Amino acid sequence: MRRGRVFLSILLAASVALPTASDARPRLFGALSALMGGMAGLAVGHHYYRQHHRAIARHDSERPVAAEPQPVAEKSPAMQLPPPPASLANLPAADFGTTEDQFFGYVVAPASYDTKFWAHGERDMIQAVFTKGSTAIAPNCGETSQQRADPLIERIAQTTHPNDEQRVALQSLQAALVNAFDRINTTCRDVDPITPTARLKAMQERLFAIRDSGLSIRTSLAAFYDMLSDEQKTQFNAGDVTGDITGGSDPGAKPKPVAPSAMQVCEAQAQAAYAWPTALIGRRVRPTQQQGASLAALQKTLFGMAMYLKGACPNETTPTPVARLDAAMRRIDGMLYAVIAISPALDDFYGQLSDTQKARFNSIDRAST
Repeated sequence: MRRGRVFLSILLAASVALPTASDARPRLFGALSALMGGMAGLAVGHHYYRQHHRAIARHDSERPVAAEPQPVAEKSPAMQLPPPPASLANLPAADFGTTEDQFFGYVVAPASYDTKFWAHGERDMIQAVFTKGSTAIAPNCGETSQQRADPLIERIAQTTHPNDEQRVALQSLQAALVNAFDRINTTCRDVDPITPTARLKAMQERLFAIRDSGLSIRTSLAAFYDMLSDEQKTQFNAGDVTGDITGGSDPGAKPKPVAPSAMQVCEAQAQAAYAWPTALIGRRVRPTQQQGASLAALQKTLFGMAMYLKGACPNETTPTPVARLDAAMRRIDGMLYAVIAISPALDDFYGQLSDTQKARFNSIDRAST
């Protein structure tokens, strides 16, 4: 039954990366890669979980759950995650509610937003399960789409200094950005979902909106970029006006390398899978043998998605804004696929809990993990 659900998730995830507009045709190969990569991620994650389950338990400060099956360790030179970190505090802060701002910010101003955007990944999903307010109530939901688009356009204008003809194309890009934020703002909610399964579904909805918004601006972004002179392209490629778009700029700051820092931060996200507190959940919820098996299956899926998302990290420089948009889209596609794959496993475990057990599960927050 669970295998059937996983296969259905893979089919759904394949549709995530399929192009929905003419400017997305080059992404068809990415769709097939996402499908194969997701299947491989699940397989590798299953093997990794079996091989390192006991090692993870040793790094947990509290004893493992008695009801949880103890897989036999296997000796294999297969792919391995780095040893569990003492803390994930060295990673940049990642608030899922700001993902779309950092998504567009990375495209326009990589020097300021590379690590901020690539810090999104596995931790977002873990936070969605354990942290209320992490998915639906975004800090910028109170702003209009125009207010959200204008700082991005102003940043591009400051970087490229467009002439009159180029400014017309920039206005078209601005209109596309406004429409993009219109789409994203439809996912804003006044009240955050109560249950972890509902929060994960809200995250899926928002990721879909960000993905669609990225697709919708690609043609306008490419058209504007193609009109620039070589000098203007060089300036836009570097995003050389530094500083947070919403917080002003620092003309004296030096741009930092984009690819190495982004790659390091992104790959470090794979370690966030260690933050899934299986033993703590077991002590709080006290699962039955059947529930314990479902909890183990959930953790296996999470580890598989950690391996899969590691493959969605940047492995080459992305010099142009269009290339950065495509790279950011691949990351969003990867996160969306991971959420789709994890959701059935979380639904299965959470759905088996009694009301009392659900209340105990809901009491686990990010601080206690």
